[in-house]
Amino acid sequence: MPALQLPERPPVPPGLLAVPMVGAAAVMGLTALTHAVGGARTYSVQDVPATPVAIVLGAQVHPGGVPSGFLEARLRLAAELWHTGKVRAIVVSGDDGPEHHREADSMRAWLVANGVPATVVVCDPDGHDTFATMARAVGVYGLEEAIVVSQSYHLPRAISTARALGLDAYGVGDSSASRWGRCWRRGQAREVLANLKMVGELLTRERPTTADNSVLEILTEPDDVGTTGPTR
Repeated sequence: MPALQLPERPPVPPGLLAVPMVGAAAVMGLTALTHAVGGARTYSVQDVPATPVAIVLGAQVHPGGVPSGFLEARLRLAAELWHTGKVRAIVVSGDDGPEHHREADSMRAWLVANGVPATVVVCDPDGHDTFATMARAVGVYGLEEAIVVSQSYHLPRAISTARALGLDAYGVGDSSASRWGRCWRRGQAREVLANLKMVGELLTRERPTTADNSVLEILTEPDDVGTTGPTR
């Protein structure tokens, strides 16, 4: 019986082979760019330049308003920034929908329970993602500079987004959450593709402009003094 001959596969066009290579190069290039922008502006609590406002990016909140370990680590840094006099106000930005257990309200409650006066904490209830938080910081709250607080792997994209939107941003990042290794590695991997999302958002998403002066009003008041106020 003659051997069965399979039809030859048509050759793959050379241009098609280049597509994944170009895509990978674009992702790598964006990652390098965000790290160059954000890395140069990332500091410890002790070394970050004093700035009027800190912005804490939201993360998971458990039922009952209990911040996840990742979010609590961010809030601890924000509280330290206020207690050491690095900032005068704190914006907690998250999704305040009930399905997210009122992220912003829960963040504010944690800060107040840890010695930060309620009068210096502003809830941004519509910080649904990094772009929304930064766009609202500029377009809604009228901020020109801020310290962004998040996990360290998130800061390059967060700072790059902020600066592209006109916010002069520094970053203070948490690395203590790396003890949850699996979640930490997942977050690091997510950031690689999120850099592509950042470019699309900057090109296509609307930027809010509804004014809210609550942060600026805090900044025009005299500094708190005494045992509950920041030291300078």
